[in-house]
Amino acid sequence: MYTVENIINSLKTINEKIWIAGFSGGKDSSLLVDILVEAVSRYRRGVRLHVIYADTLIEYPQIRDYAYLFLRELSKYGRVSGLDINVYIVYPDKGKDILSLQLDRGYPTPHRKFRWCTEKFKIIPASRVINNIIKGSKNGGVAVFNGSRFDESAYRSGVMKKKAKQCKDCIDPVSGASNKYVRQRLRLSLKKIGESFTGSLPLFVVKSSGLGGARIYNPLAYLTEDDVWSIIRSRRRPFFTDIRLYDELLKLYGKLDPPYRSEDKVRFGCWLCTVITVDKSGKYLSKIYPEIGILVWARKALYAISHEDKDLLRNKGRFPRQRYDGLNEEGLELTKAVYHVVYTMYPEAFKSYIENREYTPILDKIKTIDYEKVLKIINNVVDKTSSEELRNILLELKDKIIGLKK
Repeated sequence: MYTVENIINSLKTINEKIWIAGFSGGKDSSLLVDILVEAVSRYRRGVRLHVIYADTLIEYPQIRDYAYLFLRELSKYGRVSGLDINVYIVYPDKGKDILSLQLDRGYPTPHRKFRWCTEKFKIIPASRVINNIIKGSKNGGVAVFNGSRFDESAYRSGVMKKKAKQCKDCIDPVSGASNKYVRQRLRLSLKKIGESFTGSLPLFVVKSSGLGGARIYNPLAYLTEDDVWSIIRSRRRPFFTDIRLYDELLKLYGKLDPPYRSEDKVRFGCWLCTVITVDKSGKYLSKIYPEIGILVWARKALYAISHEDKDLLRNKGRFPRQRYDGLNEEGLELTKAVYHVVYTMYPEAFKSYIENREYTPILDKIKTIDYEKVLKIINNVVDKTSSEELRNILLELKDKIIGLKK
């Protein structure tokens, strides 16, 4: 079982003076930032730490609230402690948020074979900040951190191993991916500070080609999920705050004592994520937050409209470099209707849209709809579709529209 001290001992060996960490509000990124702050506070006070959170505008409200509180406490600690801690919240480019892309440009909801969302909502906005930080660094080098672990999934493990094999200058003593020079330097660094190699957790590092050659460190790579939860439970609160934030995190993941207990492996993303096959997160959250139920339904509805009957609800014109057709007029009206139902019944789902003045006007697209037109489209598609899933979803949408119309 690895401990925080094991991880911190490895962080002591990093020579870069500028540290950049991605934060998503999940368990791994929460623990990563927590430990980085502790390491900087105790041993690396000359380090400049940058923490970046990408708000997709459609996060589960409860996860979003936890993330924003986490970042506020982190910023406050930076001011009080005098440490150079910088927090960034980035958003999709205007016109490239989910509502604009779907309702203006006809994008179907994301699919595992057409996963257009992550790049537009997270990677591009965050990379812009990271590259600006790297360009502005005159000396000291830049280290980028993320919370990826081999234990997360077979896909994530495969990506990490592939990167290690392609890297000629990586630190990965466990798998042997490191070259001799880097491994020797790691041991010498540990020897200089009086630490034994066995007292630290081996670092998994790859060199980035897209971020100015900065090294990407994965301090949690070898932790299992049980390791992560064990450390979180032992801390109860992040190093930088007196608030027991991890109690809320444990509740959100269903890791607290009953009634907040989930037997499923919960992972969080956007509330309408249609890339995943089974929405375990929504299923669990709706039990402790009943208002989430409308989001669980909406996710299923949006997926069915985009993917269940392409002949009825999609155009033939395809997106560049993709085999996916865009939504046709009927598909767009039904998609808009689903968003309208969510906005009317649970506006908190669009909390980031509402609170950010730059994006608030976009909500005008879903605040009102032509009820009669939508009901006519529903009846038409229900009569023509061969998809039982789509038919059932549209009948449920019809009931909700009639209810709102009254």
